[in-house]
Amino acid sequence: NGRSSADLNNALGCQRAPSPQGFFDGAIAEIVTYPNTSHTPALRNRVESYLGIKYGVTLQHNYLSSTAATVWDLAKDPAYNTNITGIARDDKSALLQKQSKSTSVTPDLLTVYIGPSKTANQYNNTGTFAAGDQSFFMAANNNAPFLYPWPPAATEKPPGICCRLQREWLSQKTNFTNTDLTLEFDFNIVTPGYAPLNIADLRLLVDDDGDFTNALILGSPAVTISVSSSVVTVVVPASNFTATPYFTLASVSLSTLLPIETGDFTAGCRNNTVQLQWTKFSGGANIFSIERSADGKLFSAVGALQAAAGGPKAYGFTDPLPLPGTSYYRLKSIDQQSLVTYSPVLNISGCSPGKLLLTTEPSTGQSVLFLQLPRQAAINISLCDVLGRPLDLPGLTGRRTLSPGDWQLPVPAHTLAAGIYFLSVNINGENNVLRMLQR
Repeated sequence: NGRSSADLNNALGCQRAPSPQGFFDGAIAEIVTYPNTSHTPALRNRVESYLGIKYGVTLQHNYLSSTAATVWDLAKDPAYNTNITGIARDDKSALLQKQSKSTSVTPDLLTVYIGPSKTANQYNNTGTFAAGDQSFFMAANNNAPFLYPWPPAATEKPPGICCRLQREWLSQKTNFTNTDLTLEFDFNIVTPGYAPLNIADLRLLVDDDGDFTNALILGSPAVTISVSSSVVTVVVPASNFTATPYFTLASVSLSTLLPIETGDFTAGCRNNTVQLQWTKFSGGANIFSIERSADGKLFSAVGALQAAAGGPKAYGFTDPLPLPGTSYYRLKSIDQQSLVTYSPVLNISGCSPGKLLLTTEPSTGQSVLFLQLPRQAAINISLCDVLGRPLDLPGLTGRRTLSPGDWQLPVPAHTLAAGIYFLSVNINGENNVLRMLQR
């Protein structure tokens, strides 16, 4: 009644214009209506704060309670405004949020809740807010990676802590006095089935200024820590967050590394070989599989190294027969629980002693002829057996002209009988003969 808007096409779940009309077919969680349209931005921010807390949405303004009290201040520490989440009781807005996890596209490890256990929905959670109405516990992270960088001299960790998450959280409390606050860290976000996570090694670090060099170390019985299906649960008295609002998860032992970290991965040429170097900064026993690719997409193992637990320790590998042109390398790390992680991909050129190479990709068993051509070339490829009889391999043998660059020509050797063959590759009149063994 009394509506003055000229737009007569408002509808829920339907776009009337522009044509053709498009329909929204998802679920609408909640609709907020107003008796008029004269509400101020400050009033709108209260409603958006209610929705942000309830649905785990990170907002770009301060979070306000229904009484206009600031319960999350973006300016308190601007580095910690990622994945804002919180639990709250705000009677005026009918908000009773007992468990919360950020629903942002960029995931976070953390879930916060009260009560004896996290439940499938808010209704089944039996936790209560000890301080009653206008009770809030909010948290957000510094948007750091989960892995912690090394060498150890650069770390922020108190004595007795071997390793910890690089990601840190800031908490802001308003009238929150519960002693059953639970912090849940889901390591499946790092790697599904992440292990090992030994209860006896885990600690919660809390700090007053965000520099964890002098952080308070909390273990049993100050906090209760449990582990199930790669999820670490820490039940902690909320009083620990009064003067120490920053927190993160740490370990006192190399048996629980939170998690393995490698770095300083480099590649260089030496005497027509590729020299790979890297450092394992921390982690349990694992196998490094060194993988190579001609295109940066399909990788094959060219070597492997066994690595002991601990760190930091330097490792190296030599590829005696690099590919003509550009070779791509990466490290595949396989730990004792068969979890796999990969390093960034490196590429290096000009290490091969020649301009052609015949090799077999271990992953596929496919033989490939690699050519490096500095200029356009007339190519003539022929094949013969040990008696000198010419043979034809469709798609390989014959004449062709190739432009400058790196070329990969599949060798369909599976069509040949077992034995020794000679592959002749003539490049602009220069003949090269390669010996080929078909098993």
